[in-house]
Amino acid sequence: MDQKRLDALTALWSDRWGGAPSAYELKERFRDRWVRFHSLPGSKRYPDTEEQLGVVLGRHHTILQELGTAEGLYVIADSYHGA
Repeated sequence: MDQKRLDALTALWSDRWGGAPSAYELKERFRDRWVRFHSLPGSKRYPDTEEQLGVVLGRHHTILQELGTAEGLYVIADSYHGA
């Protein structure tokens, strides 16, 4: 994403949501719109094998196809690197 589009998205986000809540805050504030897709069976988060990686990629591709991209799609991800 180029800087102009990033700035536009940042402005749109600020106008719509105010500050920048982290992912867990979004889940609590917008329960009616919250969705979580599990990448692996049993809610396992990270693949340990090539086979599991294939499952993750397949599921992600399916989700993206179902969401469609006719109007554009932004994925907002939160990460934490604590001590």
